[in-house]
Amino acid sequence: MKSFLRFLWIWLAMMAATALAAYGFFVWYYKNTAGPGLWVNGIYATGMDKDTLEEALLAAAPLPKVELLDGGRRVALFGLEEAGAYVEFGPALEELYAGEDSLLWPWRLGADRHMVLQPSIRYNEAKFLGIWSELPLVKRELAGSTALSLIPEEDGSYSLYEGNKHRLDLAAALDAVQSALASGVSSIDLAEADCYRDLPWTPRDAAVASMWKRLEALQESALAWDMGDGLYPIKGGDAVSMLDKGEDGLPYLGEDGLLALDVEAVEAFVRNWAALYDTLGQEREFLSTRGDVIRLKGGIYGTQLNQKAEVEYLLQAIPRGWEETRVPEYIHKTDVRGKDDIGKTYVEVDMSLQKLYYYQEGICLYETDIVTGNLAARHGTPQGVNYVYMKQKNRVLRGADYASFVKYWMPVKGNYGIHDASWRSKFGGEIYKTAGSHGCINVPPKTMGTLYDLVAVGTPVVMFY
Repeated sequence: MKSFLRFLWIWLAMMAATALAAYGFFVWYYKNTAGPGLWVNGIYATGMDKDTLEEALLAAAPLPKVELLDGGRRVALFGLEEAGAYVEFGPALEELYAGEDSLLWPWRLGADRHMVLQPSIRYNEAKFLGIWSELPLVKRELAGSTALSLIPEEDGSYSLYEGNKHRLDLAAALDAVQSALASGVSSIDLAEADCYRDLPWTPRDAAVASMWKRLEALQESALAWDMGDGLYPIKGGDAVSMLDKGEDGLPYLGEDGLLALDVEAVEAFVRNWAALYDTLGQEREFLSTRGDVIRLKGGIYGTQLNQKAEVEYLLQAIPRGWEETRVPEYIHKTDVRGKDDIGKTYVEVDMSLQKLYYYQEGICLYETDIVTGNLAARHGTPQGVNYVYMKQKNRVLRGADYASFVKYWMPVKGNYGIHDASWRSKFGGEIYKTAGSHGCINVPPKTMGTLYDLVAVGTPVVMFY
């Protein structure tokens, strides 16, 4: 029994000595190498000395490009090769290995430890500054105006360039980038690094801001003309185009403190508008009852803007920012306004077919054969778009060689008009070519009263061959 106990103690002593020797060996082994279960940047580092691990890390860490962001939006991307840059893990590895206490190696067995090391990015500073100064981001900041400016746009309007806002502080940006590179960070958000500044206004900036406030209101104004067939806004670009410009090419305030207008530009605008919407004497297209499209020019029916009145109105309205819908003043006005001012109620006189029609709201209520001016005697009835400007009953029509009594008389242009012709027994056909009227439109007496009652003063009369 005593011999067995002695053997047991000897065996235990030998095991303890072996364990102590093994512990001591690995304490020595891990003194200059990474301890058990260590992964660095995805590399299994256990047993590696510092130089071996750095070599492996450098092989897996190429020189990155530098990315500059502004609130997440990339504003620059550049490489550092020309600055002689390289990555370095030395300081980070020194710190790592200093924390690897080899006495603790048994407690690290069976557990993985994952660590991420950021390399420092080293470079030649003078060459780096050369790269920095050539960045478009830096050049734009150096060249860009810090003042508020009014920028003319293609449509004639203006926009405001606020040169004092969100200016890049180049010194702060350079410091932020260099600090980040020293920490191994190659993507730097300059906005998050607080590298942007808003500069204070100068007195000139305040004046430009005041002018912009007026221009912006003008460009968003709701001034419009009611032309009968719709509302036509005077767009911001149109209004701004009528402003007078100073020596700097920009709008200015007049002595009354309002935006100054170029009177000639206002007159030109109204003149062009009148050319678009005046219909008096202008060529028109008309779909005839017989089915073809007639092109007509002339006559006394149509609208004509009072250009002088509209110029005076705009000279008051635009600088004051009036927001209203205006029915323009006319020198000559029709009951139906708009480009198609004949409308759906009219008299149609087809002199080729010797027919007269009366339409009310697009429905033909009256149709008759007629006799128009004698072509052989050169008394042809004139073409054009005219209108009934008066109605009379029991009238004697007089000319150089005639005096004719009519029950119904509706003049449409000067002495030309529509009337009954009791002296005729036949209408229509080709009578007008050799035995027509002196120019008036003769209607059968039996139905002239009906037409007279249907047609109101002001009704357009479309006359064509």
